[in-house]
Amino acid sequence: MQAPILSALSRVLQVTAALACVLQQVAAEPLPRLGADLSRTSVSGISSGGYMAVQFHIAHSATVIGAGVLAAGPYYCAQGSAWTAIYNCMKPGMWTPLPALVLLETDTSVLARSGQIDATDNLKRAWLFTGKREETVRPIVVEALKRYYECYVPPPPLRTSTGSTRGMP
Repeated sequence: MQAPILSALSRVLQVTAALACVLQQVAAEPLPRLGADLSRTSVSGISSGGYMAVQFHIAHSATVIGAGVLAAGPYYCAQGSAWTAIYNCMKPGMWTPLPALVLLETDTSVLARSGQIDATDNLKRAWLFTGKREETVRPIVVEALKRYYECYVPPPPLRTSTGSTRGMP
């Protein structure tokens, strides 16, 4: 009874060793350095990528010089809730309003003072875009992002296109 178990275990070890050898041989070569100037790095994104860009810009403001955001809303809008993210922070309505700006400002200040995110003094600039026909992340959400950013940087430009949805016209 032990022989079949040992035989199976031996076979598993052989296959694992062979797989390890193959993986070592197909491992990708390291990418070349591109010489990027990290002091000139910015973030940008559309929709969920726009939210990611805002989150990164605020949380790591000492690292990036700005953000370009299309169809997204304020930092910490969802407050850790998928429900809030989908309803309040994308398509707010009477029963699912955007979180109050003062709440988001307070949360940001607390996180910055506690060292969980970089100081908001590092924030420099942002560029925002929305389409008047945008239905996934409604323009009112991007307008709230503009008001949020105005608490920390000179008023960011908000470009609005009457003929577009989430992309450029």
